[in-house]
Amino acid sequence: MIHQSVQVYSVEFETIYKRKNYSTPKNYLDFITNYIRFLNEKRKKSDFSVRRLEVGLATLEAATISVKEMSEVLAEKNAVIAEKTVVVEAIIEDIRGKSEIAGKQQKAAAEKKAVLAVQQVEI
Repeated sequence: MIHQSVQVYSVEFETIYKRKNYSTPKNYLDFITNYIRFLNEKRKKSDFSVRRLEVGLATLEAATISVKEMSEVLAEKNAVIAEKTVVVEAIIEDIRGKSEIAGKQQKAAAEKKAVLAVQQVEI
């Protein structure tokens, strides 16, 4: 009602003062207010999403750096492991050879013991 009276007074104002006075409908002003509020909410959400993605990217960069460092350490340790593997294989071969010799000697000793046992019974 008040808004409509402003339009009536605007016509009188124009006839008296020869100036125009414009009034904007209330629903349009509400629309502008709601649009501004909606725009602010969307900006906040966008800013939050941007911050969240920046933190995620920073985490990924830190993880990338850590992985590179760990890969370098792993390469160094793999080289050491390869060297030690060669040494261990040589030791295993040596043990195998000695085990075969020990097995043969044990077999010979068992045979000699059996022979001695037979001789002891005869004596």
